[in-house]
Parts: sequence; structure tokens; C-alpha cells
Amino acid sequence: MSFRIRPQTPADYHAIADLERAIPGLSTTPADVSEQASSPTFAAMVAERNGRIIGRACTGFWPQHTPAGDLRCVVVVDPAERRQGVGTALWEALQPIFQERRPKHLRANGKGNDPDSLAWAEQRGFLRAHHLLFQELELSTFDPTPWLEDLRKVESKGFCFIPFSKLHSPEAEIHLHTLYQSFRADTPDFNEGDHQPFESWRAWAFKSKGAWPSP
Repeated sequence: MSFRIRPQTPADYHAIADLERAIPGLSTTPADVSEQASSPTFAAMVAERNGRIIGRACTGFWPQHTPAGDLRCVVVVDPAERRQGVGTALWEALQPIFQERRPKHLRANGKGNDPDSLAWAEQRGFLRAHHLLFQELELSTFDPTPWLEDLRKVESKGFCFIPFSKLHSPEAEIHLHTLYQSFRADTPDFNEGDHQPFESWRAWAFKSKGAWPSP
């Protein structure tokens, strides 16, 4: 059966969120899709078959995730629709955008437990540059007892641990941004230690999805 490639529209946001949530590990919401589309550098194409969204490809520049001069890109295909040329067609639809903007690098995330997707990306020139390991802590069952003695030792040296909300102020934000930039330069990440301007960092730290609680 054939499919068609066309530009993404606001009417597609719910279908795109449903499509991406079908990929294990993704929790995209329509609001997330809308927020992406609000970026002036954003562009997206969808693959549609019989009125149903079966794939999506997008690209753009997000300061908190993308070094200056680079573009980030995403290609997602319904698992049931793979190996039918959908991903390739979407990838080709982005090429005019890449040729126009001429980024220094294209950056994309891939899942280490999805060898087919990694192979697909490598066939198109992507190289594996970073490997992120995600860990979760179940707070309802976490037992801090083994670390209490270490905590007492640190506190005996004059250190004090308090919620940031108790001292949240414009000045505190500036100091926290300075601290963030200092350790970020020594911590490997997708941005390779690039400086993140204060306003961009503040939007990410306090206003983005999953941001620190407000005071």
C-alpha cells in the first residue's frame, strides 16, 4: 500500500504523540509536539497512509540540546510499518532543509537496544559519539541508612544541604548557572561542553517539562 509525505500541521499533534508513544521509552504528548513546533528553526514532515500518521521526521535547533551551528533531527516510524521505505522517504524529505541550512553536524538520538535503527542511521552517515545510561531511583523504597554516616561526615566539615527553593532568587540563579557551566565543561554530553547562555539555561532549568519545582 502506498503512503504520502507531507508537511506536519497542528492537526497532526495528537496523532504524532500517539505514534511516538508506540516506541518503547518515549512519552511524547501533544503539548510536547506543539512546543517543538514553536521553534522558528523547526521543520517537520509526516508520512500518512489512508489518513493515518505512520511516520514523522523533524529537525531544528534547540539551544539546550544543540551546539551552535548544528541541527538535531529525529526520524520515527510506526514499528508495524518499518522496512517499507517510510523512514527513507522521510529522510529524503528533510534533505532540502539540510542543504539550505548547511549545519556543521546533524545530531540524533538512538536506542542502544534497537540495532535495526542504529544500523539505519549508520547507513546514512551517522557515527556513534556518546552513550547515555539512564538510571532511576525508586524513592518510595529507597533506604538512605547506608549513606547517613557519609552525610554526617560531610556536614561536620561545614557543608549544609537545603532545597534550592528556600534560597531561590535572581542572584541564586546566576550563581547556579555559573556552577552548572563550570562542571558541564568537564562532563561529556551531547553539547560537548558548549556554553549555554543564562536565559536559555534558565528556561530549561525552571520552565521546561520536568524542570525543578518552583519556590
